[in-house]
Amino acid sequence: MPRNPQVVAEGVETEDQLEQVTMLGCKYVQGYHFARPVGAKTTQALMKERDDLQRAFAVLQESASDSADSGSPEEEAGETGPPECVCDSWESPVWCQ
Repeated sequence: MPRNPQVVAEGVETEDQLEQVTMLGCKYVQGYHFARPVGAKTTQALMKERDDLQRAFAVLQESASDSADSGSPEEEAGETGPPECVCDSWESPVWCQ
């Protein structure tokens, strides 16, 4: 038996159930708490949208990195705004894929 099996908690319908399975260490959940079942075409459209958003986010990250490397006039003058916050991953629990 594997030491760290990946388990999907199915049928999670309430916030309370989500908290319970999360406390048990389950990182993958699905159920009505997140969304009703959808057909294949809708699933494909959602997956394409997710891929498009990930690509767009990668471009934004690259652009932000390039801007940070060049230094802005505000930075050169000693003026800085709030720190950037870039999140490239979801915290558990995550949607099953």
